[in-house]
Amino acid sequence: MKLKYIITIILLNIISTYIFSQDAHLSQYDMSPVWLNPAQTGMDKNLKFRAGNQSRSQWVSSTAKYINNVFAYDMPLDAHWGVGGYISDDDAAKMLNVFKFVLSASYQITNDNDKHYLAGGLQVGMIYKNIDENRMIFDNQWNDGVFDDDLPSGESLEKYHEILPEVNVGMYYKFKNGIKKYKPYAGFSIFHATNPRENFTGAEKANLPMRFQFNAGSKFLINDKLTLEPMALYMRQRTAYELIGGTKGYYNFNDDLQLIMGGYYRLHDAVIILAGIKYKNLIFQSSYDINISDLSAYTNRHGGFEFSIIFISKQKGYKPSM
Repeated sequence: MKLKYIITIILLNIISTYIFSQDAHLSQYDMSPVWLNPAQTGMDKNLKFRAGNQSRSQWVSSTAKYINNVFAYDMPLDAHWGVGGYISDDDAAKMLNVFKFVLSASYQITNDNDKHYLAGGLQVGMIYKNIDENRMIFDNQWNDGVFDDDLPSGESLEKYHEILPEVNVGMYYKFKNGIKKYKPYAGFSIFHATNPRENFTGAEKANLPMRFQFNAGSKFLINDKLTLEPMALYMRQRTAYELIGGTKGYYNFNDDLQLIMGGYYRLHDAVIILAGIKYKNLIFQSSYDINISDLSAYTNRHGGFEFSIIFISKQKGYKPSM
């Protein structure tokens, strides 16, 4: 059996655990606030609107590629309300596809003149999951140590697609005193809050587990040109968890052009390098995951490539916050 085919089988088995376990992830998790936390929807009242796309390709050296796309939009509605939403599509080796359509709203609890910002958010939408049984691998298809996809799987799924309700909630805090040279923030959110039932196999109890998520960080104004932002994200879904942390740096050449550089570490999984620019209303950012987990022996340390483009429409007289 060819090595590439062995790798594909390994990755397909890993991917199949996503059907009833953890959600997809993004390395540039802070680039789409609506996707990160419902309470961050339209949180910057100096904006007219923000729209963006994030794309991620993982394990591209294998035929078992994992591709994620997120399209997000949000805007402030008035002094206290923000609205928006996102569409995401996750494709796992063309075996499992997960499509989400979510509407989002946030409410600012504190007043604009307060030094502290506190908001809550709610998202409501739908999840569509579709499975291609022909791409799945089962124990019965191994014959004397050799995989034979012509052998019957011995398995029968009750159905191959399903629509689930999606309800997410979140809280977000940030310190916004304009005098200070630091701006800490923190957010907590719960995804799949209703724990909706999903059932492809006919099992009596099969629910999409809630995902608990906490992120925190702070921006530090080093001087008029340079700002540093250490940050971290922790996610937990049933027994699966992820911890990622690192620092981004922003260097201002002038009012229109900003250089973005950074590095992160995803625990037991990958080292992530990041680079980008902000030019007027546009932010372009790319990152690459260098795989350091046990899977690196099969992928030659090839991880995930990710690209983000964000468009920010500004209010008249807008000055970006630190």
